[in-house]
Amino acid sequence: MNQVLVPPEAYTDTDSLRRLSQIRYQRIRDIDHCIDLSKDRRDTTRRGYWFIEQGGGFAVVNHEEFKLCPGTVMTIPANAMYRFHLLPGTDGMVFCGSELFMRSRVATGLYTTASSYQEGYYKPSAYYRYGGDAQEKKRLQLFREIAAAATRLGMGCDAAVMGYIFVLLADGALPEELGNDDLDIRTSSEYTDLVYEFQMLVEKHYRDHISIDCYCKMLAVSRVKLIDACRYLLDKTPLEILHARLLVEAKRQLLTTTKRVSEVAYTLGFEDSAYFSRFFKNQTHESPRDFRRAHSQTD
Repeated sequence: MNQVLVPPEAYTDTDSLRRLSQIRYQRIRDIDHCIDLSKDRRDTTRRGYWFIEQGGGFAVVNHEEFKLCPGTVMTIPANAMYRFHLLPGTDGMVFCGSELFMRSRVATGLYTTASSYQEGYYKPSAYYRYGGDAQEKKRLQLFREIAAAATRLGMGCDAAVMGYIFVLLADGALPEELGNDDLDIRTSSEYTDLVYEFQMLVEKHYRDHISIDCYCKMLAVSRVKLIDACRYLLDKTPLEILHARLLVEAKRQLLTTTKRVSEVAYTLGFEDSAYFSRFFKNQTHESPRDFRRAHSQTD
């Protein structure tokens, strides 16, 4: 099997990063007019930042609900399944950037400990007026400056947008962490690179049901090192990460398609639908049919 890794030059070459970034900017009101935000959707390669200026509602990300109100900063990791239920008149800004660009240029400088990296980058988050009124006014001003830059420069404002996002998130994430003695350079060096590359391989191969040893061969690392990196950053084993990815896709198909359970199992690489049902129940404590029935009644 061919080795599939992110090329080293992608982290250092400015042109490569510019091509990979491709920051997308839209007003929330414009998105709401074009697509139905209340339906589940997922972006496999981009990380999203939703800045709520006015109005509100709630977001559901990977089946977890987040309240939205003026001043909320909502972050949605790549591969997360999400939908928004917005009140009439809600507006703000949405920025989406490639996971590679964000991880290589922003995340490792912003999240300074293993625990903060896990909580702040790999999981969806909603920040509510953190920092008080002064920081609230500062963020709203930054929102307006980002909008002006995006209108004036278009896609050429990638670097400026990333700088603004860094400042916005640093307002809330860094103060608590700077006083923490649990700093470790592994968070911003080989461990983050390894976990990212592993996740990219999982994204490509999770339907193939290959062994963790095969992933280690593709990554050219020992099984012990991969386990250490995943546990350190995500508090999960590689197998748990792989199972979580399968589960997200299984839930998405059960809730957003009319496929039979056996068809969902087949598209996810399970040869036996009974084995898929056992896998799903072990992960969620309910069968695929019960999960679909319960959530279709409440959504």
